[in-house]
Amino acid sequence: MNRVKWMKSLIGFFGVLVVLIMFSSSLFAAKGIMRGEELTTFNATTLEGKNFQLGHQGYPMVINFWATWCPPCVGEMPELQKFGERNQEVELYLVSIQESPTTIRNFLNREGLNLTPVIDTTGEAARFYRVSAVPTTIVVNAQGIIIYRKTGPVTADELERVLGR
Repeated sequence: MNRVKWMKSLIGFFGVLVVLIMFSSSLFAAKGIMRGEELTTFNATTLEGKNFQLGHQGYPMVINFWATWCPPCVGEMPELQKFGERNQEVELYLVSIQESPTTIRNFLNREGLNLTPVIDTTGEAARFYRVSAVPTTIVVNAQGIIIYRKTGPVTADELERVLGR
């Protein structure tokens, strides 16, 4: 009888531990990376090698984490270009994760895209923003609040709906 009671106590303890871990991870989540929070600034590099700080500047923004080797990313690039052309008052930031400027330029030329990406050279921004897969898109309103976050490809129409256009 003591053994059964001990096993139930042990199972109960581990159940409580799992719940506490799940709850504490949401409590200690980094601020400024999830929907409803103010965007947190991060550093990137331009294709020309200049440092670039991406942060809220008083206008709506779309931030897309992507990679040239990612088929869904490649598929959504024409949609992002269309969105950028139709919504010039919205800043569009394409953040390539740890790829070389040459790889990115070759990709843009091959695909016939007129976009200006920046590079997360260390992967630090992607880790901070908890980008677990690409593409991941974050939409920020004019007040600097993250209003939308999606992992997977987006369309121009989808982004326009999110921004109320």
